[in-house]
Amino acid sequence: YDFTDSNYFPWGFYEYDFRDVTYRDRDAYTIDLNLNKHNSNKSLIFGFFHSLVNEIDNRSGWLFGGSGDSLHSNYRISNSALYIGLKKTFKNKFEANFSARYDFIDQRNNSFVSYYSSEISSEEYNNTNIMIGGRFEVSYKITKNLTSNLSFSRGYKPSGINQTPNIGIVDDLPARLRYYETEVGNNFDLSFVYDNRNTHINVAFFAMDRINPQIRLSYQLIEGDPTSFDYYTANASSGYSYGLEADMKFIINKHLFIYDRFCINKTFISKYNYLSNEVGNRSESHAPEFSAAGGFEFMYKNFSLMADHSINLGFYYDNQSSFESSPYQILNCNMNYQIHNILISFFAKNILDEIYTTRGYYFSLEPSSLNDGGVEFPEKLYVSYGNPRKLGLSISYKF
Repeated sequence: YDFTDSNYFPWGFYEYDFRDVTYRDRDAYTIDLNLNKHNSNKSLIFGFFHSLVNEIDNRSGWLFGGSGDSLHSNYRISNSALYIGLKKTFKNKFEANFSARYDFIDQRNNSFVSYYSSEISSEEYNNTNIMIGGRFEVSYKITKNLTSNLSFSRGYKPSGINQTPNIGIVDDLPARLRYYETEVGNNFDLSFVYDNRNTHINVAFFAMDRINPQIRLSYQLIEGDPTSFDYYTANASSGYSYGLEADMKFIINKHLFIYDRFCINKTFISKYNYLSNEVGNRSESHAPEFSAAGGFEFMYKNFSLMADHSINLGFYYDNQSSFESSPYQILNCNMNYQIHNILISFFAKNILDEIYTTRGYYFSLEPSSLNDGGVEFPEKLYVSYGNPRKLGLSISYKF
């Protein structure tokens, strides 16, 4: 497009030329005190942890999608925790591990946002979290080469504050979005590991129940202006993931080994509100239901050859739209030859020159003419592509 064409841009056009500078002063203090006891078949640890972070930020530039050009903020984050861990071994075949942690996190934030020296927002935010997590794991040696592991755990992401001044001002961004809640994850894992001289196999079943999953969202403030993007974190009510993953390696002989990895991953995020829409009720973004990689390495005297092939069945680009990537496969190869102190290496990445996408963005940018002579900026999907085929040769000398 000719952005100087007044038929398309009667009001002019957006200059995508601006600076973004941050001056940051951070002081961090940490203390970790613990008592521990060990003997041949058990160990115990009990401790206290405390950290304090004070940070002052002065930032100037194109901020919060253009809503401000200057930000002054003062953070204070205090985290105090008690933790305990216990491990016990029974007859060298059965092992049990237990750990627990109690966290108290206090967050305080003062921020001042201005635009051309005019105050946009001046706020003081306080937020506290009390979180309890832990893990219980048992391991049993079934045979000399086969071990099973079973674990239950509970983890968390602390709640936080969305700093953007657009919340509570822009339509469809109500004041309740200023804070987002703590996410809790309850996890179950069951794995079997087989190891001998020539074979390694690790197969694991996993499941996670997510309570108040945190979701990173973006929105466009001004139609047709791609620099007017801003972000915030919100919560869905629930989510889960479960699946199977495996990692295998087989040594065929002293010259050759092969390997394979795969993951079957089923995810879900419940419905939640995004601007004026209800979205979700589907799998998570960037979480393909199936991915795998396999290859081999061949070594003979001064020569080695490695090849790797990976596949991905596609994924949602983000949590707020329904656009998905297409399945793709990548084939890589690497050859090395050693001559005394000289190493000659040749590599080929994405040998098949696969065209595949890694990111997708849905927003309005390009103008479109209307029948009445006007102009609109319809939303459209824009994607980022992965690297094309790449070949290379290197020669190195070791003195």
